[in-house]
Amino acid sequence: MRGDFFNTGPLSSRERMSLQKQYGPQITELQNNIAKLEGERFRMRAADLAYARSMFEFDQAKERAKREREEIEQLGGLSETLQGIVDDPNKTPFEKSQELNRMRMRVPPRGAATSSLFQGAFGAVDAQAKQAKPSGLMYNVAQYGETGLALDMALKDGTISPEEEDLIRFSELNETRRTQKAEADRLGEQKDALAAASKSEMSYLDKIVTDVKGINKTKPVAPPEDTPDDLLASIRAGKAEAPKVFAANDIEMLKSYARILYRDEPSALRAILNQDDGDVIKGTLLTKIRKRQKELSITASAAPKKSAGDPFHK
Repeated sequence: MRGDFFNTGPLSSRERMSLQKQYGPQITELQNNIAKLEGERFRMRAADLAYARSMFEFDQAKERAKREREEIEQLGGLSETLQGIVDDPNKTPFEKSQELNRMRMRVPPRGAATSSLFQGAFGAVDAQAKQAKPSGLMYNVAQYGETGLALDMALKDGTISPEEEDLIRFSELNETRRTQKAEADRLGEQKDALAAASKSEMSYLDKIVTDVKGINKTKPVAPPEDTPDDLLASIRAGKAEAPKVFAANDIEMLKSYARILYRDEPSALRAILNQDDGDVIKGTLLTKIRKRQKELSITASAAPKKSAGDPFHK
């Protein structure tokens, strides 16, 4: 102790024992009192800290209550503003979503009620976006080009969204393509049918030509009076062929072919039927056939045209 207070060297063992005997109880009591004071000081410090913590929590609670009160006071106006954005008929769901994001950036951070309002507004806009989005069935209808059906599907909810407008235009384009393809197919089929009909008629005319050419003069007749004597002698001797004419049945056979070839030309047919010269009838029929065959050759190589039908095959 002397060393502690008087800056001297440490006590010797004898000195410490002497002091312990003389002042031991007082030192022990003093040490106990010091310990009690330290304990009381720590308890007071803990009480101060607890009080400060309570006051801090109280201030926080007051601030939180104030913010909640201010939030509740502003919820009505905010709710109406958000509802106005959601129900705006002049904005698309995408534009509404942008407006809600801008509104959320302008509104100071609040509590759960404000967050719930914004979440509800975004949820309503998302539902509108899903409702406005064309269905897969409408896409298939538009892809096939059924514009009328696609328009009916778009108008089910009373409005046509921009996405549905694009899909309707897509349907109109596909409908035009489908119509053009159908017309091309029809013209192709018409051309094929015309070619087949021309081929069939050409074959039929070839058969008639063969038959008409096979109808010849077979009925012998007496030579005319002005026949030279040497020719008459050759005929009598069998060295020259006697004159022949068309038999009645051959004339009638030629006229039957005329009825086929001239059935759509009544006046020309009457003239042929009143004709008794087989050569004239035969030549007229062959000329008619050659003319028709030339027309068929030109028609087969030309583009198909609208027609009331081929009169030859009526």
